[in-house]
Amino acid sequence: MAQYYLEKDNDSVGPFSVGELLSHGLTPVSQVWSSETEKWEKATDIPEVAQLFFGPDYTGPHGVMSPVSQLQQSSKVESNRYLNDKGEWPRMNMLDSVVECLRKYADFKGRARRSEFWWFQLFNVLVGVFTFGYGSALTVIPTMAVTVRRLHDSDRSGWWYLAYLIPVVLVSAFLFLIEPGYYAGTYSIFGTPLYDMTESKLTAIKMFSLVIIGLMSLVLVIFLCADSDLEANKYGISSKHQSPGYIPPMYEKKIKKQEARQLRSDKSFAARGERPMLDFLESIEVCMTKWFDFTGRARRSEFWWFQLGAIVLIALSLFVYWMSAIMLVFNESFRALQSVYFVVMYPVLVVLVLVILIANIGSGIRRLHDTNRSGWWLVGFLIIRFILQIAPVIGLITRNYETVDFFGIEMQPGTFVIVGMSILVASLMYYVYLIYLLCIDSDKKENKYGSSPKYQ
Repeated sequence: MAQYYLEKDNDSVGPFSVGELLSHGLTPVSQVWSSETEKWEKATDIPEVAQLFFGPDYTGPHGVMSPVSQLQQSSKVESNRYLNDKGEWPRMNMLDSVVECLRKYADFKGRARRSEFWWFQLFNVLVGVFTFGYGSALTVIPTMAVTVRRLHDSDRSGWWYLAYLIPVVLVSAFLFLIEPGYYAGTYSIFGTPLYDMTESKLTAIKMFSLVIIGLMSLVLVIFLCADSDLEANKYGISSKHQSPGYIPPMYEKKIKKQEARQLRSDKSFAARGERPMLDFLESIEVCMTKWFDFTGRARRSEFWWFQLGAIVLIALSLFVYWMSAIMLVFNESFRALQSVYFVVMYPVLVVLVLVILIANIGSGIRRLHDTNRSGWWLVGFLIIRFILQIAPVIGLITRNYETVDFFGIEMQPGTFVIVGMSILVASLMYYVYLIYLLCIDSDKKENKYGSSPKYQ
């Protein structure tokens, strides 16, 4: 039986049997020396060792292809296509984090990696800003739960969080309850005089409390930023590093969804020679992922489902904007937050709408590419639309003058109206033709913009 040595801290430890390697700190990127190969190699480059991470079915030839590349081509180990070359599950995005934290609403057990925790903190901030603090009340419990799980992930007790919360709550309660006493320079709580409390003492207490809370906050942030514990600890299995036989629930669902989609794709292609249509959520996911991608191709289902999604997202953004503006006008308690609204919330809404519009333009250009047509067809329409929107403004500004200056061309008001109507009719005809281009089927063959997303 082969014996193995591990490289740890620039030193070799061993010998171990293959079954003992994981308990001695083996990772997918560890350097391993084998008595059979008699040289140091990465763990995933040795088939017998790689099986610890990728399952007993892994028999890939060594040195021919990277283990991850081989696994991505193997239907027997479908889960490993999500792993990077370090044997780590990919970071969560914001949507994954919110879904996972709300699913574990009051779950203080288990572990949570950094991406899960910090994305949910950003979600909390956005909820607080958009709801003026009211929505934050709904996320208090999941925030506490994910904080405890994040501490668990670095093998620390959740009592660290309680140790931070206790002084914060006590100091906040003290400062909230203390009030000026009957006599000048005195203070009381619930009407009970604090005879020894002076203004200088109260200031000193505030400063000391801020220092203590600041130091504890710094320690807690350092703990929350620490990387996941590589191996399983007393709180559970790592959700970042792969453990043999374990797939995080989030990726397990994605794998099942991918397998179901692949099955549909195989059946669809066998029956009609084409891949199945994207659904609503898949379209939004693809288009928002490629929000600044103006290359490649997009089939009809991807483009048109995203048009609906863009309308819904922009409508929701405008609804939040107008509801918040109404609350600022009619509710006096919110007027103090007016500066926060315009400094934080308004730019966030503008950026969100701008990203959606850019993603919409990108999907339109890719849709035209799919029919083997240039994206300049869409750009030309946007230019004409801009001219139509600015023409009435020019007319209103120069309505009292004998001539109208239309992009450097002097013309009579009547001529200006005729030109404007002509451009309007031409733009409508252009728009109808553009809609036709966006509705026609994908080019079946590979064209200069890439391979077909619909046909094999």
